[in-house]
Amino acid sequence: MIVTSCQVYLLVWACDILGLPKQKAFCIGNVVNGKLKAVVVYCGFSGKSCQIHIASQGSHWMTKSFLFAAFDYPFNKLGLKVILATISGKNKKSLRLSRHLGFQEIATIPDAHDDGDLVIFGMRPESCTWLGMKNLGV
Repeated sequence: MIVTSCQVYLLVWACDILGLPKQKAFCIGNVVNGKLKAVVVYCGFSGKSCQIHIASQGSHWMTKSFLFAAFDYPFNKLGLKVILATISGKNKKSLRLSRHLGFQEIATIPDAHDDGDLVIFGMRPESCTWLGMKNLGV
């Protein structure tokens, strides 16, 4: 079940997992078997772009319907042209997830993250395969 209600709860849950400061954001959560398993946080809105962060706990959170909703919101509902993900160069799991989701590496900025290098990923709607899930009945 995809949830968008309780924005404050979703944001606090995700920020606690990711170590992010609480900020103005919009969140989409994924509840599986009655438990909140993942939250996508959209923040840093700037013209036709925003930043995206994904927080998850446990397994089985990456459902097709959740991924469709996660990309449908910024691209189709808001009409954004680019979503950006900023990740520590040492966070191998997040780097792997970003590539798996279809994000393209745009830049690496040495020493720009507390853990070292900052890697910036971007995605545009025309390269987002998850938007095609709507056509599969998701």
